[in-house]
Amino acid sequence: MNCQRLITKYSWQDHVRNIAVSALTSLDPLSDLIICRWNSVFGHIDRLSQATSAHQALRCHIDLSLCYHLPEQC
Repeated sequence: MNCQRLITKYSWQDHVRNIAVSALTSLDPLSDLIICRWNSVFGHIDRLSQATSAHQALRCHIDLSLCYHLPEQC
């Protein structure tokens, strides 16, 4: 990941695309790493007790994105 940062840092004016950076470093795109970490955070929150505010907020967001009827607490 340090190599990707250096390439993007020194090539800022050159508008190097993520695909080119991945090809130069032979590493996966950073977006894959971000998605993986998001999923692990959401999984952690989902496993929390239903009384936890973070769990309730995640459930409300999921229900809202799926157009479910939301309870009054959301």
